[in-house]
Amino acid sequence: SDIRPTRMTATVEILMTFIRDFFEDNPLSNLGILYSKAGTAKKITELSGSPKIHLKAAASLKTTGEGDFSLQNALELAFTS
Repeated sequence: SDIRPTRMTATVEILMTFIRDFFEDNPLSNLGILYSKAGTAKKITELSGSPKIHLKAAASLKTTGEGDFSLQNALELAFTS
C-alpha cells in the first residue's frame, strides 16, 4: 500500500510545477510530454508552446505507475514524433 499522496499524484504535481517553471523561464520554447509504463511509451501532448495544453493533459493523468519503464521505447517515440 502506498502512502498519501500516491507516487503518481506527487509525480503529476511535480510535472505541473516543472511545466509552469519551464515556460516562465523559456517563453519561446516548445515542450512535449511522453508517458512510459509497462514497457510501452505513449504521447500525452504534441510538441507545443502552450503551457495550458500541457497543464490540462498533466492534470488528466489518472493512471497507475505500474510496470517497467522503457527508456528505449520512450526515446524511439520521441524521435518519431
